[in-house]
Amino acid sequence: MKRIEIKKLFEQKNPQLSRLIPGMVFGWLESLICARKINYILDSYSSKEPLDFIESTLKYVGVTYELRGTDNIPRDGRVIFAANHPLGGLDGLILAKGVSEHIQSNVKLIVNDLLMNLEPLQPLFVPINKHGSQSADYVRAQQHLYASDDAIITFPAGLCSRLINREIIDTEWKRNFINKASEYGRAIIPTYIEGRNSMFFYQLAKWRKRLKIKANIEMILLPREMFAQRGKHITITFGEPQYIDKEHTAFEWTEIIRKKVYSQKK
Repeated sequence: MKRIEIKKLFEQKNPQLSRLIPGMVFGWLESLICARKINYILDSYSSKEPLDFIESTLKYVGVTYELRGTDNIPRDGRVIFAANHPLGGLDGLILAKGVSEHIQSNVKLIVNDLLMNLEPLQPLFVPINKHGSQSADYVRAQQHLYASDDAIITFPAGLCSRLINREIIDTEWKRNFINKASEYGRAIIPTYIEGRNSMFFYQLAKWRKRLKIKANIEMILLPREMFAQRGKHITITFGEPQYIDKEHTAFEWTEIIRKKVYSQKK
């Protein structure tokens, strides 16, 4: 089982930069992202099937969840679950596990390709490149996914939620999921996930923007934020299926779905 090693991840994504970083920095980064805990999970549960792996991981992290509005989930599962992204990783695991309990088909998540390093979860993941053009393999994988009968989970913001005007809310949603729903005849389930990260995470994001640093450096804190959720109970609410038509533009539909997601906030 491939373990998480920060230096190898840097070499994979940016080999030139990795050669400039001292070894002690990589050690500090591994501590920051709780690499030891992540590797314990990988070592302990990697032999399990993906959904069983998620269940064991949630127990190890110490979070529970409940689902509301499950009557809105079609049993055949050929829909797109469009969700807010408050936790930046843990929410995807919980949503995949929860959805799988109510559909007959498989469930797949569209994820940052860096997450493909989590080998036990690879069967659930369809990767996209968040920092460049999509490879031909990625494009084909996405086309195959949308044409399949699998349920699809997507986070249209593409980023973890931020603190905006004193509210934990997603950044701008991308319209691609609307276009795909229309092209492949899939309904969209507006999905609201309750949750938040630490104030330190949001303040770091705020100061990073003030300093005009483009790289989302706060994202490196997400593994630590996941383990900080211990003892939390996460609620996920599913809205009624939305069928995309030509009455509205893709931009308008994106805003409609987004508003329906947040209207389910209690």
